[in-house]
Amino acid sequence: MAFGRSCFGLGWRTWAADLILLLVLCLVVYFVGLTNHGLTNWQESQRALVVQEMHARGDWLVPTINNQPYLAKPPLFYWVQLSLNKLLGGTPGEFELRFAAALGGTLGVLCMYIVARRMARDWKRAPWSGLRDGCIGTDRDSERFARITGLWAGATLATGILYARSSRIGELDIWIVPFVIVAIGAVHAAWRTHIDRNRTNFVAVAIAIAAGIGAALAKGPPGVLTIVTGGFGAIALWAAYSQATEDVRSHSHVSSDRFAKLLGAAFALVVAFFTLVSVDRLAGGAVAFRARTDGSVIVLVGTLMLAAIAWFLGFTLGRLLQPSRGIACFRAFSRTHPVAVLGVPVLVLWGWGKLVAARIGPENAEAWAQKEAEDNLQVLVAISPIKNLEAASYGVGLASIFAIVGLVWLWRAKPPMTPAAWIAVAWIVLGFIGYSMLGKGIARYLTPTWPGFALLAGLMLASLTVEGARLWPRASRGVLSTLGHVRIWWIAATLVLGLTIGQSWWYGFGREAAVAERSPRSFMRELLEIGKPTLQNIAGAEPLAFNSKPIDPERIGTFEFWTAATSVYAGTRVHPVGDIFIRDKTAGGGRFTLETLRDSIRTSGPWTLIIRERQPNDAYWSSRPAIDRLHEAGFVVTPIELESKWSIDGSAMIPVHAVRVGLP
Repeated sequence: MAFGRSCFGLGWRTWAADLILLLVLCLVVYFVGLTNHGLTNWQESQRALVVQEMHARGDWLVPTINNQPYLAKPPLFYWVQLSLNKLLGGTPGEFELRFAAALGGTLGVLCMYIVARRMARDWKRAPWSGLRDGCIGTDRDSERFARITGLWAGATLATGILYARSSRIGELDIWIVPFVIVAIGAVHAAWRTHIDRNRTNFVAVAIAIAAGIGAALAKGPPGVLTIVTGGFGAIALWAAYSQATEDVRSHSHVSSDRFAKLLGAAFALVVAFFTLVSVDRLAGGAVAFRARTDGSVIVLVGTLMLAAIAWFLGFTLGRLLQPSRGIACFRAFSRTHPVAVLGVPVLVLWGWGKLVAARIGPENAEAWAQKEAEDNLQVLVAISPIKNLEAASYGVGLASIFAIVGLVWLWRAKPPMTPAAWIAVAWIVLGFIGYSMLGKGIARYLTPTWPGFALLAGLMLASLTVEGARLWPRASRGVLSTLGHVRIWWIAATLVLGLTIGQSWWYGFGREAAVAERSPRSFMRELLEIGKPTLQNIAGAEPLAFNSKPIDPERIGTFEFWTAATSVYAGTRVHPVGDIFIRDKTAGGGRFTLETLRDSIRTSGPWTLIIRERQPNDAYWSSRPAIDRLHEAGFVVTPIELESKWSIDGSAMIPVHAVRVGLP
């Protein structure tokens, strides 16, 4: 019997059963072996160190590193870890960090199921959906369709490759997801009320505001951006392209479309120009333009992609300037209240910033705001859409495949669209556009867009499992009919199961078995054990033995690199020495120069330095090994023999070693 036609109840029991099923799925994928592997990722190391310091100071307001303000992100993710620590006691560490990330991923999956199932109810309103006739023409059958959509959306999101990764390592981006899903789901509910009853759903608007506050406190403006693109962007696309908002006055839309095309062309030319040149500010306020020639082929392809994106935005804006479409968009906005939904979260974020500024000083707060804007707001970077397209092609696993197939089909077939369909499309397309035009092409920035892929994939898979190939274009019906004989949902379910088992094993056990040396946990623990007494004979027949001169945790440094993980495991600051190519604010203060190191050794004795075995293959670094440069600078360098291994620099896997550094 086909899955879509199986007999099951549709009351609260189905909601509870499905949520429990997805919860078990998340427990397997996200929670198995939480701390089997030590801190590896740079992002999670930073978060762990910040939480340790907030806990030690008893301060939940101002995140710090080395007692210096660290305002790279708002504090919600830190609050989750500190709350867990309140329950568990002790010093927060790997467990709180990984549990908090896994909890955020799990909440995102459960919210995805609830919102997708509710959104899918209006799928039956589309004439092409097949839900008005045949075996699934009743409300009961349409509810089955919605349930299947929710299950597929939740399952494909839970096992998405990059989504699961964010849920397994301590990246705070995962905590944007549940808030964004709830906010966009609430915008859909308010929009649906406007369409059906021409009223404002104040409950839905209030839920959207509350969820928007959570998204803003999770990651600041980027969290709010996805609500703009996925929620209110869907309303704009509906107004611009839906037949229901078309201006039917004689030939008026023809001339308006000409204007829209011209506007799109103007947008494309401007964006292409500013992508291909860099702008240099000169003395006196003058501006000079310099052509970008690095990686010319990549720059050209990325520029063409950004120009195409700009044309689409300009064309869409031109259509929205048509009277009937603009009025339809304004009326929908007036019932969904984007100013309140977006403005209140921004005000809350601003309020947190003012409280922090009162503590650390307005100048420090302003400097951090400027730093974050410079680091994260990268406008018109040519490589960005290329990298984002690559991430989108696999980032949500099975959902990436079916979402891309769904987008192609919707573009070719151009069926009448429901609000749920518009939201799925806007969530993916406008989210991709936003992060491609304003970001630098980092895959984890796309995390809040992954639910959009899962939603569209859920709708497509539900259409296939319920209606088979009848909904799809004739050219693809033969293949889909063949797949239908072997139950396409069985294929999808097998892939989901494989991703579940594979990712649970890899993050729970595989990483530690295969690449344990990528974490400094064992390395630092062994280093700090040097000089401590070890009991040679439990019965006391032999005296305590000391294995070497003790290592002072306060006098450990990393030479020409830095990671917060070493400070987490040392329990105190591991000082960066030499050029580390990281801003002082990010590392919690200034670095030691070799002269500073020399003065410290003269006054207080030797230091322990952690150095690379060889330098990275990068023009920024000297080709001479770090240990040779220390010798040349007049230091006495004595290697420390450790059994534990630690390698850095990603795939380069460059070994690092510990040495004692003194003076003759």
